[in-house]
Amino acid sequence: MSSAFHPKHYRIGEFAKRMGVSPHFLKYYEESGILKPDTHENRYRFYDMWDASIILECKRMKNMGFSVKESHKIITDSTADDLEQMLRVHADTLSAELTQKRLALEALQKMRADLRLCQASEWQICSAGPVWFLPHTQEQQFVNDAGTYSQLEAWVDAMPVVRSAQRLTWGNPGRWELEWGFSVPADKVEAVGLNPIPPAVRMTTGRVFEQYTTYPIHPETAQEEHNQQYRRAIEHVRKLNLIPGPVMLKEVISYTLKDGIRQVYCILRIPVEEK
Repeated sequence: MSSAFHPKHYRIGEFAKRMGVSPHFLKYYEESGILKPDTHENRYRFYDMWDASIILECKRMKNMGFSVKESHKIITDSTADDLEQMLRVHADTLSAELTQKRLALEALQKMRADLRLCQASEWQICSAGPVWFLPHTQEQQFVNDAGTYSQLEAWVDAMPVVRSAQRLTWGNPGRWELEWGFSVPADKVEAVGLNPIPPAVRMTTGRVFEQYTTYPIHPETAQEEHNQQYRRAIEHVRKLNLIPGPVMLKEVISYTLKDGIRQVYCILRIPVEEK
Protein backbone atom coordinates (compact mmCIF):
# COMPACT_ATOMS: atom_id res chain seq x y z
CA MET A 1 0.00 0.00 0.00
CA SER A 2 1.52 3.32 -1.06
CA SER A 3 0.96 6.69 0.54
CA ALA A 4 1.10 10.00 -1.33
CA PHE A 5 3.83 12.44 -0.38
CA HIS A 6 2.48 15.78 0.74
CA PRO A 7 5.26 18.34 1.35
CA LYS A 8 4.65 20.99 3.95
CA HIS A 9 3.92 24.46 2.65
CA TYR A 10 5.42 27.62 4.15
CA ARG A 11 4.48 31.26 3.96
CA ILE A 12 7.08 33.50 2.26
CA GLY A 13 8.49 35.05 5.45
CA GLU A 14 9.03 31.77 7.25
CA PHE A 15 10.34 30.04 4.13
CA ALA A 16 12.84 32.84 3.47
CA LYS A 17 14.11 32.61 7.06
CA ARG A 18 14.52 28.83 6.85
CA MET A 19 16.35 29.17 3.52
CA GLY A 20 18.77 31.89 4.66
CA VAL A 21 17.55 34.46 2.14
CA SER A 22 15.32 37.53 2.28
CA PRO A 23 11.64 37.67 1.26
CA HIS A 24 12.75 40.23 -1.34
CA PHE A 25 15.08 37.60 -2.85
CA LEU A 26 12.15 35.18 -3.24
CA LYS A 27 9.90 37.85 -4.74
CA TYR A 28 12.63 38.91 -7.18
CA TYR A 29 13.12 35.41 -8.54
CA GLU A 30 9.38 34.85 -8.57
CA GLU A 31 8.90 37.94 -10.73
CA SER A 32 11.61 36.62 -13.07
CA GLY A 33 9.56 33.46 -13.64
CA ILE A 34 12.02 31.06 -11.99
CA LEU A 35 10.04 30.48 -8.79
CA LYS A 36 6.36 29.58 -9.03
CA PRO A 37 4.88 29.25 -5.56
CA ASP A 38 1.32 28.10 -4.94
CA THR A 39 -1.04 31.04 -4.62
CA HIS A 40 -4.16 30.46 -2.54
CA GLU A 41 -7.47 32.25 -2.77
CA ASN A 42 -6.40 34.68 -0.07
CA ARG A 43 -3.44 35.57 -2.38
CA TYR A 44 -0.89 34.27 0.10
CA ARG A 45 2.02 32.54 -1.58
CA PHE A 46 3.28 29.23 -0.23
CA TYR A 47 6.58 27.46 -0.89
CA ASP A 48 7.59 23.82 -0.38
CA MET A 49 10.69 21.61 -0.57
CA TRP A 50 10.59 21.58 -4.39
CA ASP A 51 11.11 25.33 -4.31
CA ALA A 52 13.97 24.92 -1.82
CA SER A 53 16.25 23.20 -4.31
CA ILE A 54 15.49 25.83 -6.96
CA ILE A 55 16.22 28.66 -4.51
CA LEU A 56 19.59 27.14 -3.66
CA GLU A 57 20.41 26.98 -7.37
CA CYS A 58 19.37 30.62 -7.75
CA LYS A 59 21.61 31.62 -4.84
CA ARG A 60 24.53 29.62 -6.19
CA MET A 61 24.22 31.14 -9.65
CA LYS A 62 23.91 34.63 -8.18
CA ASN A 63 27.05 34.14 -6.07
CA MET A 64 28.95 32.97 -9.16
CA GLY A 65 27.99 36.20 -10.90
CA PHE A 66 25.25 34.99 -13.24
CA SER A 67 22.48 37.44 -14.03
CA VAL A 68 18.84 36.60 -13.33
CA LYS A 69 18.31 36.16 -17.07
CA GLU A 70 21.20 33.69 -17.27
CA SER A 71 19.95 31.86 -14.17
CA HIS A 72 16.50 31.62 -15.75
CA LYS A 73 18.02 29.99 -18.82
CA ILE A 74 20.09 27.53 -16.77
CA ILE A 75 17.31 26.52 -14.40
CA THR A 76 14.32 26.44 -16.73
CA ASP A 77 15.60 25.82 -20.26
CA SER A 78 18.97 24.12 -20.62
CA THR A 79 20.73 20.82 -21.24
CA ALA A 80 24.07 19.68 -19.82
CA ASP A 81 25.75 20.91 -23.01
CA ASP A 82 24.03 24.30 -22.67
CA LEU A 83 25.16 24.53 -19.05
CA GLU A 84 28.75 23.59 -19.87
CA GLN A 85 28.89 26.27 -22.56
CA MET A 86 27.50 28.94 -20.25
CA LEU A 87 29.90 27.93 -17.47
CA ARG A 88 32.86 28.12 -19.86
CA VAL A 89 31.92 31.58 -21.14
CA HIS A 90 31.33 32.84 -17.61
CA ALA A 91 34.63 31.38 -16.41
CA ASP A 92 36.45 33.25 -19.21
CA THR A 93 34.68 36.47 -18.22
CA LEU A 94 35.56 36.06 -14.54
CA SER A 95 39.18 35.28 -15.42
CA ALA A 96 39.46 38.52 -17.41
CA GLU A 97 37.82 40.47 -14.59
CA LEU A 98 40.21 38.95 -12.03
CA THR A 99 43.18 39.99 -14.17
CA GLN A 100 41.90 43.57 -14.26
CA LYS A 101 41.21 43.55 -10.51
CA ARG A 102 44.75 42.27 -9.86
CA LEU A 103 46.24 45.05 -12.00
CA ALA A 104 44.07 47.64 -10.25
CA LEU A 105 45.16 46.32 -6.85
CA GLU A 106 48.84 46.48 -7.85
CA ALA A 107 48.34 50.06 -9.07
CA LEU A 108 46.57 51.01 -5.85
CA GLN A 109 49.37 49.55 -3.71
CA LYS A 110 51.97 51.36 -5.81
CA MET A 111 50.01 54.61 -5.49
CA ARG A 112 50.02 54.29 -1.69
CA ALA A 113 53.77 53.64 -1.64
CA ASP A 114 54.49 56.52 -4.04
CA LEU A 115 52.31 58.87 -1.99
CA ARG A 116 54.36 58.14 1.13
CA LEU A 117 57.58 58.78 -0.80
CA CYS A 118 56.20 62.11 -2.04
CA GLN A 119 55.34 63.21 1.47
CA ALA A 120 58.90 62.37 2.52
CA SER A 121 60.40 64.12 -0.56
CA GLU A 122 62.46 61.03 -1.34
CA TRP A 123 64.78 60.77 -4.32
CA GLN A 124 67.04 58.14 -5.83
CA ILE A 125 69.29 57.30 -8.77
CA CYS A 126 67.97 54.12 -10.34
CA SER A 127 67.41 52.18 -13.54
CA ALA A 128 64.01 52.83 -15.09
CA GLY A 129 62.32 50.58 -17.61
CA PRO A 130 60.84 51.85 -20.87
CA VAL A 131 57.56 53.77 -20.75
CA TRP A 132 54.98 54.48 -23.44
CA PHE A 133 53.76 58.08 -23.60
CA LEU A 134 50.66 59.27 -25.46
CA PRO A 135 50.51 63.07 -26.00
CA HIS A 136 47.10 64.64 -25.39
CA THR A 137 47.64 68.39 -24.96
CA GLN A 138 50.38 70.82 -25.91
CA GLU A 139 50.73 74.41 -24.72
CA GLN A 140 47.25 74.36 -23.10
CA GLN A 141 45.52 72.99 -26.21
CA PHE A 142 44.39 69.52 -27.21
CA VAL A 143 46.55 67.97 -29.90
CA ASN A 144 44.92 67.51 -33.31
CA ASP A 145 46.54 64.19 -34.21
CA ALA A 146 43.84 61.67 -35.13
CA GLY A 147 46.12 58.89 -33.88
CA THR A 148 45.72 60.17 -30.33
CA TYR A 149 41.94 59.98 -30.41
CA SER A 150 41.84 56.58 -32.12
CA GLN A 151 43.37 55.08 -28.96
CA LEU A 152 42.55 57.64 -26.27
CA GLU A 153 39.53 55.80 -24.87
CA ALA A 154 41.51 52.59 -24.42
CA TRP A 155 44.25 54.48 -22.55
CA VAL A 156 41.75 56.22 -20.27
CA ASP A 157 39.98 52.93 -19.57
CA ALA A 158 43.34 51.41 -18.55
CA MET A 159 43.77 53.85 -15.66
CA PRO A 160 45.02 53.56 -12.91
CA VAL A 161 47.74 51.40 -14.49
CA VAL A 162 47.98 54.23 -17.00
CA ARG A 163 48.84 57.53 -15.31
CA SER A 164 48.39 61.16 -16.20
CA ALA A 165 51.83 62.39 -17.21
CA GLN A 166 53.77 65.25 -18.69
CA ARG A 167 56.73 65.04 -21.06
CA LEU A 168 59.08 68.02 -20.87
CA THR A 169 61.68 68.67 -23.54
CA TRP A 170 64.34 71.34 -23.12
CA GLY A 171 63.97 73.36 -26.34
CA ASN A 172 66.32 75.62 -28.26
CA PRO A 173 64.88 78.92 -26.95
CA GLY A 174 65.93 77.82 -23.47
CA ARG A 175 62.47 76.83 -22.29
CA TRP A 176 60.60 73.62 -21.61
CA GLU A 177 58.28 72.33 -24.32
CA LEU A 178 55.35 70.85 -22.41
CA GLU A 179 53.15 67.96 -23.45
CA TRP A 180 50.50 66.55 -21.15
CA GLY A 181 49.33 63.04 -21.84
CA PHE A 182 49.42 59.53 -20.42
CA SER A 183 52.17 57.10 -19.47
CA VAL A 184 52.21 53.36 -18.95
CA PRO A 185 55.11 51.00 -18.21
CA ALA A 186 56.00 49.10 -21.37
CA ASP A 187 55.77 45.78 -19.51
CA LYS A 188 52.10 46.50 -18.63
CA VAL A 189 50.90 47.40 -22.13
CA GLU A 190 49.78 43.93 -23.15
CA ALA A 191 48.21 43.18 -19.75
CA VAL A 192 45.91 46.21 -19.96
CA GLY A 193 45.04 45.55 -23.60
CA LEU A 194 46.82 48.51 -25.21
CA ASN A 195 48.35 48.56 -28.66
CA PRO A 196 50.26 51.86 -28.81
CA ILE A 197 50.56 53.50 -32.22
CA PRO A 198 51.91 56.94 -33.23
CA PRO A 199 51.85 59.56 -31.90
CA ALA A 200 52.44 57.36 -28.83
CA VAL A 201 56.20 57.05 -28.28
CA ARG A 202 58.27 54.51 -26.40
CA MET A 203 60.58 56.35 -24.01
CA THR A 204 63.69 54.42 -23.04
CA THR A 205 65.40 56.15 -20.15
CA GLY A 206 67.84 53.73 -18.48
CA ARG A 207 69.56 55.47 -15.57
CA VAL A 208 67.45 58.25 -14.07
CA PHE A 209 67.24 60.71 -11.23
CA GLU A 210 63.85 60.04 -9.63
CA GLN A 211 62.34 62.75 -7.42
CA TYR A 212 59.15 62.19 -5.42
CA THR A 213 57.63 65.54 -4.65
CA THR A 214 54.50 67.40 -3.56
CA TYR A 215 53.67 71.09 -3.77
CA PRO A 216 50.63 73.40 -3.85
CA ILE A 217 49.42 74.80 -7.14
CA HIS A 218 47.13 77.73 -7.88
CA PRO A 219 45.27 78.40 -11.15
CA GLU A 220 46.94 81.78 -11.73
CA THR A 221 50.50 80.66 -11.02
CA ALA A 222 50.36 76.91 -11.68
CA GLN A 223 52.90 76.85 -14.51
CA GLU A 224 55.48 78.83 -12.57
CA GLU A 225 54.98 76.55 -9.55
CA HIS A 226 55.56 73.55 -11.80
CA ASN A 227 58.63 75.19 -13.34
CA GLN A 228 60.14 75.84 -9.91
CA GLN A 229 59.99 72.12 -9.18
CA TYR A 230 61.58 71.28 -12.52
CA ARG A 231 64.42 73.76 -11.91
CA ARG A 232 65.04 72.38 -8.42
CA ALA A 233 65.21 68.86 -9.77
CA ILE A 234 67.70 69.86 -12.47
CA GLU A 235 69.79 71.74 -9.89
CA HIS A 236 69.76 68.65 -7.66
CA VAL A 237 71.02 66.51 -10.55
CA ARG A 238 73.87 68.92 -11.26
CA LYS A 239 74.87 69.04 -7.59
CA LEU A 240 75.29 65.28 -7.83
CA ASN A 241 77.82 65.90 -10.66
CA LEU A 242 75.50 64.29 -13.18
CA ILE A 243 74.44 65.53 -16.59
CA PRO A 244 70.62 65.79 -17.00
CA GLY A 245 69.09 64.56 -20.23
CA PRO A 246 66.98 66.88 -22.41
CA VAL A 247 63.68 65.05 -21.76
CA MET A 248 61.97 64.76 -18.39
CA LEU A 249 58.87 62.72 -17.54
CA LYS A 250 56.49 63.74 -14.77
CA GLU A 251 53.91 61.20 -13.60
CA VAL A 252 51.01 62.42 -11.47
CA ILE A 253 50.23 60.19 -8.51
CA SER A 254 47.28 62.17 -7.20
CA TYR A 255 45.78 65.55 -6.36
CA THR A 256 44.16 66.64 -3.11
CA LEU A 257 42.18 69.74 -2.23
CA LYS A 258 41.78 71.12 1.29
CA ASP A 259 40.79 74.61 2.44
CA GLY A 260 41.02 75.86 -1.12
CA ILE A 261 44.61 74.65 -1.58
CA ARG A 262 45.20 72.13 -4.38
CA GLN A 263 48.18 69.86 -3.79
CA VAL A 264 49.85 67.77 -6.48
CA TYR A 265 51.83 64.59 -5.75
CA CYS A 266 54.12 63.49 -8.56
CA ILE A 267 57.31 61.77 -9.65
CA LEU A 268 59.92 63.54 -11.79
CA ARG A 269 62.19 61.26 -13.82
CA ILE A 270 65.25 62.77 -15.49
CA PRO A 271 67.71 60.66 -17.52
CA VAL A 272 71.24 61.22 -16.24
CA GLU A 273 74.81 60.56 -17.36
CA GLU A 274 78.16 60.74 -15.61
CA LYS A 275 80.29 63.81 -16.33
